[in-house]
Amino acid sequence: MPKQSVPSFQQIPLQQMERGLARPVATLRLEPAQIAKRVGLTFETAKDDLDELEAAVFKANTGRQIALVRHRHQPNRGTDILINERSRDLNSAVRDALQALNFEAHDLQWTSPRVSLRSLTRAPRLSGFRLSSASLHKAADIQERIERLQAELDQTLVSSAGAKTLTVRNPATRGQQMGLRGRGQRAAPSSGPLAPAVVRVLKSHGAPTRVSDILKGLLSSGYKFTSLEHKKNLFARIYRLKGVNQIGPGKFTAA
Repeated sequence: MPKQSVPSFQQIPLQQMERGLARPVATLRLEPAQIAKRVGLTFETAKDDLDELEAAVFKANTGRQIALVRHRHQPNRGTDILINERSRDLNSAVRDALQALNFEAHDLQWTSPRVSLRSLTRAPRLSGFRLSSASLHKAADIQERIERLQAELDQTLVSSAGAKTLTVRNPATRGQQMGLRGRGQRAAPSSGPLAPAVVRVLKSHGAPTRVSDILKGLLSSGYKFTSLEHKKNLFARIYRLKGVNQIGPGKFTAA
């Protein structure tokens, strides 16, 4: 039986992490508890402007510091991989993270548009044969198409008119975000699609903006939400809005 490789990293307390460790480049499919059980990392509890979070920081063999962060009420499953804001080679950063944790590219559910899936895919051996480069490229293309289609689906769902404002990635708050017509409650009409309104606010700020400030900008411009829980509604949807980029924990810019 071949010997299984083990994770290789040095964990760093949150108080000792380097400055600027706030750029999300990928998202693991696993939750913090699953990662902790699989590789032995200890997640600490902290809080930023957006929400309470669980985080763990480690140093890879290359010397690069990497953070794993999961906001407690984040609508999407998974744990974000964060690197230093000054890092330029995002591909090598994600490779460092995967190799340190002994994870594979298929353990990722999202990557930054600047990360090439092909650069992360290692050709596996099956019954003594290596998959061809063409097969690997085709698999990467399919994955990218799936991600684009998922983004389009999310945008279609959140932009649809009427009382049924549904975010499928957050079933725990579904009752709060749907218009409960069966109980005689009817949501007020919105001011239109949320994405372009958020983009306008971000462009007016001209700098990375927190969710609370985005919400203030939307309300001051007269935007009306279909849900009475304005901040929860915005938080549940902002991660997948077209034209909006997350550049750090709780901070966003226009694409």
